Amino acid sequence: MKPLPGIMLMFLSLALAAPARTWTSASGKQLEAEYVSQAYGKVTLKSPQGELFSIPLNKLSPADQEYLRTRGLPPPRTGKAAAAAPPAPRAADPAITARLVPGQTFTRTAEGETAVPYHVRVPPAFDHAAPPPLLIAFSAGGKGRFMADTIGPCADKLGWITIGCDKLKNDLPDGKLTDQMEDEVLEDIYRNIPHDPRRVYLAGHSGGAMRAYGLTARRKESFAGILAYGGWLGGPAYQKKLYGKHMAVAMVNGDKDDAANAWVQGDTQALKYRKCNVKVFEFPGGHPMPPAPEPTDQALRWLQEDWEKHGAKRPDVRDRN
Repeated sequence: MKPLPGIMLMFLSLALAAPARTWTSASGKQLEAEYVSQAYGKVTLKSPQGELFSIPLNKLSPADQEYLRTRGLPPPRTGKAAAAAPPAPRAADPAITARLVPGQTFTRTAEGETAVPYHVRVPPAFDHAAPPPLLIAFSAGGKGRFMADTIGPCADKLGWITIGCDKLKNDLPDGKLTDQMEDEVLEDIYRNIPHDPRRVYLAGHSGGAMRAYGLTARRKESFAGILAYGGWLGGPAYQKKLYGKHMAVAMVNGDKDDAANAWVQGDTQALKYRKCNVKVFEFPGGHPMPPAPEPTDQALRWLQEDWEKHGAKRPDVRDRN
């Protein structure tokens, strides 16, 4: 007997889960799962066991596609329209939307068992009708507010939302709990903070930069780019991972940061293998974050310019092979 296609196997496996909502594939297979989020022509669903699945919208029944549209989500796009048409804004909780005050920062705790707090810096030019790019930042010590306050003034100039995540830090053990923390905070951000889903950037300092790189290898959604301060992939074994394709990667290193600079050449080669555009920005200093805003300004402007030149050509769905 021929093996079942992966999408059919996923539907069959989820059909055994406890009820949440019945979803139907285009071929008639049914599953029970909870809606999580939608982006890049896919919907993310969660089984009653907590496992996340990403399904192309065009693999769902017309009724389910219509259900998603009633949530304020766009229908799937194909061909040239997919590359040209910007995604529609996500539907959001009115209570959260009310906290998105231009020029202010608010704190929210992600839903889920791990309860990761994150700090949302809203740019002064924020417009609810035109969701902006999103920059999600991590630090080595789990100091999300520090990252939002440090990078935010520079991102404000471009009209980007900056988010700094707490609790995710260097001394966490690798494993399912850390993955769960990352997944819960990212899904909460995607679900509740309005943004352009094509333009999600990750940022980090030191171990936070390594976390940002690692997320693009572990998770299935596309990322527009990475802003890495004094960070590296993690060594030769990590250079072999399948990081996100077609990303713009800005490496911001102190000229005396021997540890980070020693990995620039090898990491750049690994990222260019994934068709990433990489540029290094040096500033006078060592391993800490740059003391002046100019290096961050330069790096963010370059990320913006890279998107303007190449963003429309990038696929909506990432090829992980």
